[in-house]
Amino acid sequence: MAAVSTVFVTIGVMFIVLLSHLLFAPWIPLAQPFVQIAFSCIAFLLGGLSGWRTLKLARSKAQRKSDSRSDLPNSPKSGHPLQNSAQAIQCSVRGRGSRSSLQFPLNKQAFWRLLAVAILSGSCGVLYVLWPEKPQANLGESQHRAPAEPEIVRAATKASGVEPVQKNDDVSGEQTIQKLKRQIYNSDIVRVQLNWKAGNYGAARDLLDKYENAEKLIGFEWFYWDRLCNSELSTLTGHSSSVNSVSYSPDGTQFISGGLKGTVRRWDSATGEELQKIEAHTNTVECVVFSPTGEQFASGSRDESIKLWDAETGTELLSLEWPSEWITDLDFSLDGTMLAAASTAKTIRLWNTATGKEIQNLEGHSDLVTSVAFSPDGLVLASASSDKAIKLWDIPSGVERINFTGHTKKITCVAFSPNGNQLVSSSDDGTVKLWNVSDGAESLSLTGHSGGVASVAFSKDGSRTASAGSDTSIKVWNAVSGIELFTLVGHRQGVSGVAFSPDGTRIVSASGDQTIKVWDNTSGPDAMILSGHTSMAEGVAVRPDGKRIASCSLDGTIRLWDADDARELLIIEGNARGVRTVAFSPNGRKIAAASAWRTVGLWDADSGAKEATFEGHRFDIDCVAFNPNGKQIISASDKTVKIWNIESGTATHTLQGHSAGISYVTFSPDGSLIASSSHDKTVKIWDVESGNMIHLFDDFQNPVYGVAFSPDSLQIATIDHSRGHAIKLWNTASETLLYEIKTHSRTNTSLAFSPDGSRIVTSGWEKPIRIWDVVSGAEVLTLNGHQNYVSSVVFSPDGQRIVSASRDRTVRIWPTRPFRGPRFVESGSKQVSE
Repeated sequence: MAAVSTVFVTIGVMFIVLLSHLLFAPWIPLAQPFVQIAFSCIAFLLGGLSGWRTLKLARSKAQRKSDSRSDLPNSPKSGHPLQNSAQAIQCSVRGRGSRSSLQFPLNKQAFWRLLAVAILSGSCGVLYVLWPEKPQANLGESQHRAPAEPEIVRAATKASGVEPVQKNDDVSGEQTIQKLKRQIYNSDIVRVQLNWKAGNYGAARDLLDKYENAEKLIGFEWFYWDRLCNSELSTLTGHSSSVNSVSYSPDGTQFISGGLKGTVRRWDSATGEELQKIEAHTNTVECVVFSPTGEQFASGSRDESIKLWDAETGTELLSLEWPSEWITDLDFSLDGTMLAAASTAKTIRLWNTATGKEIQNLEGHSDLVTSVAFSPDGLVLASASSDKAIKLWDIPSGVERINFTGHTKKITCVAFSPNGNQLVSSSDDGTVKLWNVSDGAESLSLTGHSGGVASVAFSKDGSRTASAGSDTSIKVWNAVSGIELFTLVGHRQGVSGVAFSPDGTRIVSASGDQTIKVWDNTSGPDAMILSGHTSMAEGVAVRPDGKRIASCSLDGTIRLWDADDARELLIIEGNARGVRTVAFSPNGRKIAAASAWRTVGLWDADSGAKEATFEGHRFDIDCVAFNPNGKQIISASDKTVKIWNIESGTATHTLQGHSAGISYVTFSPDGSLIASSSHDKTVKIWDVESGNMIHLFDDFQNPVYGVAFSPDSLQIATIDHSRGHAIKLWNTASETLLYEIKTHSRTNTSLAFSPDGSRIVTSGWEKPIRIWDVVSGAEVLTLNGHQNYVSSVVFSPDGQRIVSASRDRTVRIWPTRPFRGPRFVESGSKQVSE
């Protein structure tokens, strides 16, 4: 009996331990030692209690059974009937729950049974807890995620809108792991975009860094964000601690930097080479500044001294002492004869740079002075303080002119505009403010940093201001309108100093991450905007070598652009009624364009000279494309597709079969097939050689606006506006639907595969451009910028750029690598007429 009880008790204990594991495992990792010990103790305790209770019940049952046997009339132990009656009464009393009937002595045999049950049950519990789990495939860093991450992944997967049409139940473990990795990556890439919008640039960078070597997962979106998060032109290292200040020489040939360990370094601005390291101070260098002539520079330190240096040799020229005070900022007057110094003493001192004699001591701030700046004419000095005020001082009288108030926290930096009419300030309250010098009125308040702003500067022409934030970013603003032009991200810690180059093309910054970075101020990291069309841009194409972009517009022109610096190279007059579509030949030497006047034109891509005109359509032409073999052109108009022989200029085939207008037509990558989509709710595949239709896709409830071949020609993607707007992927040969991606957006009219086939880009009546992961169907990137319907979008042949044309009259280049040219390109190139 005891053995059977022991077995059942053990099973019960194991059930309890298993149930506990299932209940608490999602929140408590069993791998932690203290949890193992806790489960072991629970198992021992439950085993002991269950064993004790079992023996107790067994003893009680045996006692009652013995008593009942003794009460039987034919029992050999029965005596006189009166005795039997007394025993019956006694048994009855015990049976009614008397505690004495259930008590039993813990004899030696019972003790060993109890111990055996406890040990056996507890051991089983410990073995279950400590039993090694089946090894799992390494998921990399993705398995070390916060507890809430799986929910994020599920939400991202649900939001992707993927609906597999054919479910394969025979999925290997490796495929499951790869699918999970992709879902986690897609979730993380969405979080990158959210962190970027929220100003959490460090978090965005950390997420990107996880996938730096995950070549099978990452695509255009990763390289796009990596460019935005690391958009500097160069990074200069040499300082072994935080860099606090940076200043350009007036001629732009060099800049200087000061850091935490008392060093000042000179750098060649063209090459980034360190020219000289100067052990300038015995404590942190807080500020450095060049004189207006460029012959000297000054440094201020926490060692209570100011030093002047020869800019060519780095020789110390003068040392000025300010006992018991840290020097927080310095600035030279226009002629370089005066040096203004701010300090923790709540005052500003002016020194003669030739003699070292103190000229003036300006008092008025109620807290430490953080920044000083001379006006361009040298007659006014501005000072900023932790007392949240900016003061203007008349020089040389030293009289306070105006007191500016508006910031809610310490003001960190102040600077004059080149014309002296404006003042810009930065503050720990996260704002940048522009002020009218004449009356002290606040003209603009710029917000965008997610933390305090440490430094601010004007460009030489006064059109832009740059601000350096503790959020690791530099923001460039339009100084007139206050519009944020772009954000520069690359530093790993807060940015402490920022300066424009004298020619305005570069920005240099200093940071607590021990680096100095040089940035392009002409373009920024955002999309390049190509402006020139005077009407809606309808089509765009990229030359096969990726170096030229062609765009067409309803203004009747075709424009060619340099893809690297965005210069407008050529204007071709197409047709006054407008040009709807454009394409490059495979060798890039010719351009084909279709007009609203039922003709296809062929031009030389270098000179713009017209070489041929193809006529034969009866209605306006909506689409044109070159065969990859370079010998044929296709054009779509109304319900027909024509195949043209380029050499003879004749139509070899006219493809008929659609019952409504054709929306798009394209060649397969190998040039053997043509795909056409139509408003008749079908997609047709045609054989180029024979002109016969060989495949029909008619599982659509609404017009089909676009079609594209995958790079291997094995699949086609279509834009389907039935069932909630979807991208459908089909097997080209079998005509079977593989799966669909729910876009849940307004009508898409253009789509294209990336060169590696891993991504699809779509555009349409909505302004955003969206990029989709082909494998999972998740939306991995949204590009915002166009102000109107995006009529055409393509990948560059190398997959490093997306180019789009919009009815806002612009063409945009969305890159994954820096540009070398101007951000906004003005029209003014040579013009070639037809």
